[in-house]
Amino acid sequence: MISKISRFQRGFRSVILLLAVSANGLPRVACAGCEDPPAPDVNWARCDLRDSDFAGADLRRATLLRSNLTNTRMVGVNLRSADLGFAELGGADFSEAKMDGAILTGAHMSDARFIRARMGHARINRADLTKADLSQADLREAELYDSNLAHAVLRGANLEGAVLEQVNLQGADLSGAVLSRSKLAGARLEDASLAGAVLRKAKLAGAILIDADLRQADLRGADLSEADLSYAQLEGALLDNTTWVDRRRCRPGSVGRCE
Repeated sequence: MISKISRFQRGFRSVILLLAVSANGLPRVACAGCEDPPAPDVNWARCDLRDSDFAGADLRRATLLRSNLTNTRMVGVNLRSADLGFAELGGADFSEAKMDGAILTGAHMSDARFIRARMGHARINRADLTKADLSQADLREAELYDSNLAHAVLRGANLEGAVLEQVNLQGADLSGAVLSRSKLAGARLEDASLAGAVLRKAKLAGAILIDADLRQADLRGADLSEADLSYAQLEGALLDNTTWVDRRRCRPGSVGRCE
């Protein structure tokens, strides 16, 4: 009997420690590590860290699952292999952050800044990056399947080998971006700017490129089978050995139109 009561008391105390009273008087779950200082492997899961400043912090392998980092300053932070799945990151500044191999699946990142951030091999599937600024970001081999990047800025970004299937890139600015060998099957690129972008051997089968700007783009060896290029601008685009919308192969030397 004493043993059972002791276990109950310990369990009850554990529950009490996980309950905090919010401003409106309603209880909410509070993670015990939320007050821990920034450090590698820190556990800030479900923590409310909005408007904080962690610039330059070392947060390698940190757990930030479902945390609130809205408007947080994360400039130059080290988040290699960190888990930010389903986190609230709207308006946060991750410029020049090191985020190689980070998990951002399902994260909300509208209006966030990732300027010159290193995000190679990051998992960013089904995330919201509406109007985010990823200028000159390194996203090589990153996974962005079914993510929303409508009106995002990716000027000069490196997306070589990235998975962008079913992604929404309507109105996005990808001018000068590197997308060689990227997978863009079924992607929505209406009104997107891909002027001067490098799309060598990119997979664009079934992509929607209505009114897209592809002037001076390098599409050599790319797959455009069944893509919708209605009203797209192709002046100066390199189309050597490109698989055209009707599945015919463009001749070497084709520029601006498939010959």
